Amino acid sequence: KKPSQQPVAEVLVIASRLPSAQKKINDIPSNVSYLDKEDLARTQPRTFQEALEPLEGVVMYDQVGNGVDQTFSLRGFSEGNAVIALLDGVRVNEVDGGAVTYPLIPMNDVEMVQVERGSASPIYGSGAFAGVINIETRKPSKKLIHFFGGMELSSFKGIRFNQGVDGSIADKVTPLGGRLTYYFNAGRNLNDGFRNNGE
Repeated sequence: KKPSQQPVAEVLVIASRLPSAQKKINDIPSNVSYLDKEDLARTQPRTFQEALEPLEGVVMYDQVGNGVDQTFSLRGFSEGNAVIALLDGVRVNEVDGGAVTYPLIPMNDVEMVQVERGSASPIYGSGAFAGVINIETRKPSKKLIHFFGGMELSSFKGIRFNQGVDGSIADKVTPLGGRLTYYFNAGRNLNDGFRNNGE
């Protein structure tokens, strides 16, 4: 006698870790906040934390105590124990403690920032209880040579500038075809943000 087979409930499996920004903006779920390159060009945030500050669900706080290097939390959890940060799809949380050194992310290289609020551990792995931050950097131009850069002046004799070159070269040598892409960017910030003898 064959055992009776119980009906199996339908299960939806999401088998992709690509950022939702690859979809149309209307298809992005409501728990996802999104900054594209137009948003970043309009606001021109100096730091990564400054870019995240206006997004829904982001709470900024000073964990270090220096008043400058702010970190943030999602749903009341810090990035050290419940938020995963991905840079071009690669997890950048430190192995010991899970923190992320956001000042090392140059904003002139960032093209898109996406914050997914809510538990995402089934997709991204452990440590994504509060959410996930997806950061995408600029992609090389399809032109052979493309120059870019910018300069900013500020008070107290401050200057910040960056310049770079990118492009792509068609592969006409090997039978593989395709294109070789390159991207170089350099910059410098000469502003410490304080006047002489300031307190």
